[in-house]
Amino acid sequence: MTTNPSQPQLPPETWYTAVDSVNVTKEKSPVSEVMKTLKRGESVKVLEKGRSHYQVKVDKENIGWVAKSKLLQEKPSDRAEASSRLAQVKGTSSILPKESRTGGSIRG
Repeated sequence: MTTNPSQPQLPPETWYTAVDSVNVTKEKSPVSEVMKTLKRGESVKVLEKGRSHYQVKVDKENIGWVAKSKLLQEKPSDRAEASSRLAQVKGTSSILPKESRTGGSIRG
């Protein structure tokens, strides 16, 4: 972790995984070795913020890197809850079989 002697060390922030499968890698690269895979909503401690990746502490043994786009500052809501809210707005939360088999083009 990089520290600046002129700035006080801030405590790590808790962030949450935003998608179903989040890889924690050894290096700041999507092709780096995967140390651990996290599920949606799991918490991590952000130790260092980069432009595209954050260094995170998963547990006592695992410190690695996660793509910034895969993390949220607030815990994501439950999918069932989100789906029911969508159904209230749209009227339904599923596609009927007859709707999924349309052969027409959107372009018309």
